[in-house]
Amino acid sequence: MAAVRKAPLTLALSAQGRGEGTGKAVPRRRTTSRDGLTLVEVIAGLALMASLLSTMVVAYSAHLRQHRTAQRKVQAVELLDRTLEDWRRIAQPIPVPSEGDFLGKPEFHWQTELVPNSTVQQFFGEVVRIEVREKQEPYRLLCSLELPRPKRVAGGGR
Repeated sequence: MAAVRKAPLTLALSAQGRGEGTGKAVPRRRTTSRDGLTLVEVIAGLALMASLLSTMVVAYSAHLRQHRTAQRKVQAVELLDRTLEDWRRIAQPIPVPSEGDFLGKPEFHWQTELVPNSTVQQFFGEVVRIEVREKQEPYRLLCSLELPRPKRVAGGGR
């Protein structure tokens, strides 16, 4: 059983001791009050705040990185869409195999290749994959699109 610590005894004048009565001193216990925090409590609070702050910084950094990646992917899809529309408008077949940079956006690189697909090949067609990569990070893939197209016949037709 733990020992109970008692506050020290002090002598205080009773209400009667202020000239209203006998003037005898009456013993009473002094209450202990804590006006501040101990050093251990301050250090523990600072450590907790530091860990919360570092967690918030790491989470915010990850959020910014994801946001930048999402923006780059949206740009890549828009560039690919514009390029496909340009090829369709001038009636140019998708060049396969080929690669190049987008006009005005040299940080993006496109590449085309034929992809084997037995189902499409049964109907005398082929599948073309177009990939858009970012040059800044070792050609990181941002988006790809696979399109079926009729096989090219000898003589250069579609």
